[in-house]
Amino acid sequence: MNKIWKIRGFEGKFADEELIKMIKEGRLLASDYISTKDMKNWIKIEDSIYQFYLRREKYETI
Repeated sequence: MNKIWKIRGFEGKFADEELIKMIKEGRLLASDYISTKDMKNWIKIEDSIYQFYLRREKYETI
């Protein structure tokens, strides 16, 4: 596993699969921030590609 993600407020680095699992389990929220060593700034999960793994109730339209 390629552990590249840092999560603000969490120790260590995380792989894509770990990040996705934490989002799906609700351990990470849309307002949590993630970053990698290549990124200059932290980004909110809701503003990243990972927003698609957030609980759908808030983001789904009928």
